[in-house]
Amino acid sequence: MNVKIKNIIVSYLCMFSLSFWFMFTFCAITDTLIFKHRTLKSFGIMILAVIIVSVIALLIYINTKSYKARVGIIAEYYEKGYTPTLRDLVTTEINRIYEEGNLNVKIDWYNLLICILTEYYTINGDIENAYMTINKINRKFIYDTGMLNHQKAFFSHYASRAELYEITNNIQGMLSVIDETKIAIDKWYHKSKATDICIDYIISIYMMMVGNYDKAFEYANHSMKKGKVGKEYAFIILGRLYRRMGNYAEAEKNFNMCCSLTKCASVKQSVLWEMTRTKQN
Repeated sequence: MNVKIKNIIVSYLCMFSLSFWFMFTFCAITDTLIFKHRTLKSFGIMILAVIIVSVIALLIYINTKSYKARVGIIAEYYEKGYTPTLRDLVTTEINRIYEEGNLNVKIDWYNLLICILTEYYTINGDIENAYMTINKINRKFIYDTGMLNHQKAFFSHYASRAELYEITNNIQGMLSVIDETKIAIDKWYHKSKATDICIDYIISIYMMMVGNYDKAFEYANHSMKKGKVGKEYAFIILGRLYRRMGNYAEAEKNFNMCCSLTKCASVKQSVLWEMTRTKQN
């Protein structure tokens, strides 16, 4: 088969896989299509939407400079007779971004992929690999490239670890990440609005875990006064807090507020997942 055609097919399969993942999550959260009607027609509509989105993404994708580099590694899976899973595709993309090292352009995409891969492991009950994703891959990328001085990377590194410790109810891990965050702020950062938001977010999660809801509300209110990003994380705190208190309607309302406010893909994906967890309760 012509190499160009083969690369396009491989790229489309990647786009289709990721599009299907997002569409499936969207339908689960909004309770639409197959989750509401459970008919062949609704399933067909969802697949058609996935195809349209993935075709549009492919047209954009094949015009990027890094197109050939992206599909090269993935094509090796097919040459060996192996069909890659979502985990393979995302891991390959993370490795490519790590090697490319174009931090200013790729940081949002990198954070989004880290978020998806961590969720993939957690949803499938593979907590060990979820920890590994954050503690090893994320840490290596951040420290080796000097990315830690970037605000978004700072949030990704420490906040994502705190979120996973909350899911697994790891109190000791939470205490460790609080200490590490404070040390990182003292060592690499000037105290700022961004560092305040991050530490407020992490400590609020810890307060929820130990049952101190009043203090968690206090941190949410403090974060709410820290501009647009502060409000985004305040709504996430409130969503998590109401969910722990059993008020799922109020939890979903706050997660929706964050989604409508944020323009960051990794934050939105994280919140969408939190909403899915809320609906499961």
